[in-house]
Amino acid sequence: MNNLEETNLVEESVSTASGDVFVPKVQLILVTHNPGDWLEEVLLGIAAQDYTSLDVTVIDTKRRESIEEQVKSILPESSILHLKSSPGFSALTPKNLDTAKNHLFYFFVTDDLVLDATAVRRVVESALEVNAGVAGLKVVGGENTELLQDVGSTIDRYGTTVSRHQPNEIDQGQYDGKREVFAGSSSAFLVRKDLFETVGGFDPLLGLVDGHTDLCWRARLVGANVVLSPNAVGRSMITSESQGRKRRRRVDPTRFGPRHRIRMIWSNQKISRAIMLSFELLIVTLLGTIYGLVRGRFRHTLSLLSAWAWNLRHSRSIRTRRSFIFSKERSLDHSRDILIDAPSHAFRRAATGRDPNQRETESNLLIKFQNFWMALFGPGGLALIFGIAVLGFGSRHLLTRGLPAIGRFQPIPENPLDLFHSWWEGWRPTAGGILDSGVDALALLGGLGWLLPVNSETVMAIAVLSAFPLGAFGIWQLVQPIGGGRSRAAAVAIYLAVPTPYHALGEGRFGPLVVYASLPWIIHRLSIAQGVVPYGEKGGTPGPRAVIRSFWADITVLGLLLSLAIFFEPLVVIPTVIAFVALLVGSALAGSFAGVLRLVLITIGATAVSAIVHFNIFIDLINGRSWESWMPKDNWTQGLISPESIFSFDTGSFGIPSLAWAFLIIPAVSLIATNGWRLAIVIRSWFLIVGGFAAVYFVDQGWFTRQTPAAELLIVPAAVGVALASAAGVSSLGQDLAANSKRRKYMTAGLFVGALVLAIIPVVFASLEGRWGLPEKDFSDTVPYLLGEEDVNGLPIESAAGRVLWIGAPNLLPAAGTELEDSVGLALTDGYPHLGDQSPYDSSQSEAIEELHTALLKALNGDISRLGEKIGVWSVSHIVLIENSAPVPYGDNETPLPEKYFSAFIRQLDLERVEGLNRSLEIFSNTAVEPIHAVVRDITGRSVPLEVKKTGYTSIEVQSIVDGSYRWRLSPVDEWEFSSITGASSEVQLGPKGEPTVRMASGSIGQLSLTENDNSSDRMFQMLILLALLLLTSWSHSERKKHQL
Repeated sequence: MNNLEETNLVEESVSTASGDVFVPKVQLILVTHNPGDWLEEVLLGIAAQDYTSLDVTVIDTKRRESIEEQVKSILPESSILHLKSSPGFSALTPKNLDTAKNHLFYFFVTDDLVLDATAVRRVVESALEVNAGVAGLKVVGGENTELLQDVGSTIDRYGTTVSRHQPNEIDQGQYDGKREVFAGSSSAFLVRKDLFETVGGFDPLLGLVDGHTDLCWRARLVGANVVLSPNAVGRSMITSESQGRKRRRRVDPTRFGPRHRIRMIWSNQKISRAIMLSFELLIVTLLGTIYGLVRGRFRHTLSLLSAWAWNLRHSRSIRTRRSFIFSKERSLDHSRDILIDAPSHAFRRAATGRDPNQRETESNLLIKFQNFWMALFGPGGLALIFGIAVLGFGSRHLLTRGLPAIGRFQPIPENPLDLFHSWWEGWRPTAGGILDSGVDALALLGGLGWLLPVNSETVMAIAVLSAFPLGAFGIWQLVQPIGGGRSRAAAVAIYLAVPTPYHALGEGRFGPLVVYASLPWIIHRLSIAQGVVPYGEKGGTPGPRAVIRSFWADITVLGLLLSLAIFFEPLVVIPTVIAFVALLVGSALAGSFAGVLRLVLITIGATAVSAIVHFNIFIDLINGRSWESWMPKDNWTQGLISPESIFSFDTGSFGIPSLAWAFLIIPAVSLIATNGWRLAIVIRSWFLIVGGFAAVYFVDQGWFTRQTPAAELLIVPAAVGVALASAAGVSSLGQDLAANSKRRKYMTAGLFVGALVLAIIPVVFASLEGRWGLPEKDFSDTVPYLLGEEDVNGLPIESAAGRVLWIGAPNLLPAAGTELEDSVGLALTDGYPHLGDQSPYDSSQSEAIEELHTALLKALNGDISRLGEKIGVWSVSHIVLIENSAPVPYGDNETPLPEKYFSAFIRQLDLERVEGLNRSLEIFSNTAVEPIHAVVRDITGRSVPLEVKKTGYTSIEVQSIVDGSYRWRLSPVDEWEFSSITGASSEVQLGPKGEPTVRMASGSIGQLSLTENDNSSDRMFQMLILLALLLLTSWSHSERKKHQL
């Protein structure tokens, strides 16, 4: 049956009476559409109602016979109606509910809400108390009933439904005082039956998205009140995001929101106001379409455009809906405040499809992206189109949602200026505390994180993804003297298509991305230093826009460029040496030594300049610091990369290796098809290619046994060589081959185009995902909570549990570490790691690392059974065994640890395993951990935490709550000095383990500070040198000899 049984309605639906109490009859209507396993609990909630005058009707919109048996077993008196319609209440109209007998109210409920036993009675009492036409429930979370799920909603200027509460907001009764709302909760609400008929029931074209909002809006138009019944409660059974997405798949607000917005305005607003708002929505549609196209949100764009056609197609039903409200016989009070508590940001909400309170933030790269778009009308448009696809469309989710914390891409600290202070003061808390400032560029990232009005995840995404435009523009500059727009387009497209930076991105490596961005600029300066055609006058006429400078100008510019590159990645020196040697050997084999001496002298001079700027690194090397200490520990095993993989740039998981051979086709064809100075460029390019390949092969074969950089860093010279040879080859098509036969010319052009298409196919397909293969989730969402650093709502806890010891493959560790065993590393961080923990360091500088290393080896060998006591000395509260780059199933870089690690830690008497985790990691909690700052009591010898207040980056104020000896676990221990503020001793004594201690009485206060060192003065001197270099570069350029064509 498609309709309920017909009955005659009485004028006033009076049901039973209990004594002198009036109990109106209520028809509860449960609408089911693919209910989950919780349906039984929903039905039991209805059966448990204490309301005595309740009839139940279950409406099944999927026409399933199996549901009848389940319903009848719990609600034998209920009736069942099968309707083939969309989910939600849109199927319910006065026509098919017209037969209800003697009911005063309808009570509509969805199939994912469990009613409290008193819900119906309390909501009816609320409606009768204030004579309300609609009364809604308070809906709370199913797993955590303290979290609000729905307390009604309102609408903004353009009819968008806006929830009254914030996501994950705790119920503290804050919404109980104001009973009147614009719209009740969407999951369950009570409606007076005569009101339901008056307003025409639910709009059959609106589903779960806006159906209840439209009904409440129309009820208010005819003078009815809509209220919230705060003591009537229901529990939502949607307990996970995946369940929510599955349930909302057919009622997606992104798709239906724009069309519903227009429909409700046209149905419920006065003609004059509807016309005015329609014109405003046309502007919203135009700007929203541009926004969607630029941001890659094509579904949002399609929804905005299709909304108008959809509403015009259903205009007849809109006129019917208006007739219920705006009839000649009914006078409406339009002065009544319909939009109570109307929220702001209506224009933004309608144009972007996002609420300002959503967690995602808008990217600030929109203007830069549009500048790229405008550049399409200039030379080399093909390269810029490809660049836009790579940087805009392919990176859209990373820019809007932030970079996942994998590898070295860890979050910026809560106080971004900590990165600057670490660089300035020369101490960081990594590994228990070390006198090492880390990579200089981290100070710049800290400054950007403090200055830019965006969240830290977006700052990280911008910083990392900037390697692509910087590298592409560097290639553009490098090949500009070679030819026109076609050669530049080919070179940029090839360079952006090389898998190397995408491998580094997917593995969370900073170093290769820095080299990818900076090496084209360095090779450009080396080529200018040599001064041969087309970069200079030696051997012919300089190429387009070639600039010839003086000897000193070339030294200062190249020295400044090398200094800046080292500022971001000291290991950039290695590919620079490869490029320098390749240019020398390539020039010799090309048959010309022109400019070689000048190249050597300028390179020596530039090296000296950069050594002066980075005098601290130079002094460290002289004093015996190993250059390996600047290299991240990696698990590069011998023979891991085959020669075939090297030739196809296949050092990771990105791309299609069988197509990557196309990268060598263009240089090979260029070697045959060019002559003259273009052939010389191709020869030098091939030595760049051979140099990059040979460096990777040399290390992969085990011929170099010491610590080495990542393969992606070593192979970047080959990527630059391929792009440079491509530019020379394409340039020859319009020059040297013009005199050759058309057949040869077209064959060569066909090979170039075919190889270029094959090379860029993997990148084009990868861009569709919007995140370049990076995982959607990382450990930062769950691990801080498990480590006791955040509460269940993600808010930081003031006193974190302690330090964390990370163990796993070196490339999976979320912080720079040291080697524990072959292919296994360890890292120590203060809580969850951040960007300041990512710089490599000399393990001999850390007392904590050396002691932890020894204790771990003993535990693995079965020599101790209380590892927690050993590592607890250094305040290690947790051990994390990490075996994947991201949680399963998001991570695809799995490196399991040997079984002995898990077994060894399980055997420890003072370690407890944290249960219920993702299988990508195991966490063990230390029951014998000691605080970082503690007072050892005189009588018991137990460590008691102090009250700690951070007064500066390297200054801490402590207050004792007991009598005893204060000791600290900050390394280097001897580099910290204690000064008394009130009641504490200033005399430092040695403790039982040789550590410095200070006597403190209960209530006494003191300050612990890092002793003065020369780092800040060194940094000041370094900045003065850099400023002087900039001035010298400017002065040398003012006297340069120019030659531009």
